[in-house]
Amino acid sequence: GVDIDPDFIYKHYEETGELPKTSLPSTEEIGKVVRQIVADGYDGVVAVMLSSGLSGTFNLSRILAEECEGFLEIRAYDSMNASLGQGMTLLQLAADIESGMSWEELTERRVDQLMKGSFAFFSVDTLEYLRRSGRLSAAAAVAGGLLGIRPVLTAQNGELVLLGKARGIAQSDNFLNRTVEQRGGINFRLPYAVGYTGVDDTAARSYLERSAALWQGKTDAVPVCRIGCGIGTHVGPGAVAVAFYTPEDGGALA
Repeated sequence: GVDIDPDFIYKHYEETGELPKTSLPSTEEIGKVVRQIVADGYDGVVAVMLSSGLSGTFNLSRILAEECEGFLEIRAYDSMNASLGQGMTLLQLAADIESGMSWEELTERRVDQLMKGSFAFFSVDTLEYLRRSGRLSAAAAVAGGLLGIRPVLTAQNGELVLLGKARGIAQSDNFLNRTVEQRGGINFRLPYAVGYTGVDDTAARSYLERSAALWQGKTDAVPVCRIGCGIGTHVGPGAVAVAFYTPEDGGALA
């Protein structure tokens, strides 16, 4: 999002057959952010990081927290998730802070509660990107790699797992919908979203049409967002994701 965008990622792969590399943020980059936080007058940070099963960023944040002891308290959490699933937790925490929730309640209860209560599922055109980037085992990639099959995945225990396979876009959308329903549906009082990878949102809009029963009469608009370069590199174009909390958790989470 600074000097590279998702369009470049997909064009680069089409032209060269090579996936761009992803890496941890540098200590210099993180240090700059920390210095700005201190300069802005804050003395505490809640950091909800990309799953440690997918990235080393969480471990880096723990080291940073130790180095900042004495002038800035950093509470680092392993989201065990990524992208939309991770983002929902951050959005709700921001709302909780705005509403006046205390540091103690946030760090001792709320973060863990939100992370455990979030669900995110996504379908992809192919598992080739995930296989080549090492984010999915070769065996799982082969199992979901048949022609015309759209695999559906989720994060479990911080790692990507194959939930099932569907033939074609319509069936994969239906698979996503059934998965949402099996979890009890969507809690519309908490963050929810549909995401996509690629050059346009056609696949996401198509999914919304096929999943109308999940949303109609329950929300004025469903947030639709483009998944960024880091995750897009590993997932590839054509992915559709849905992230939500369930009504079953609503009493504790709302």
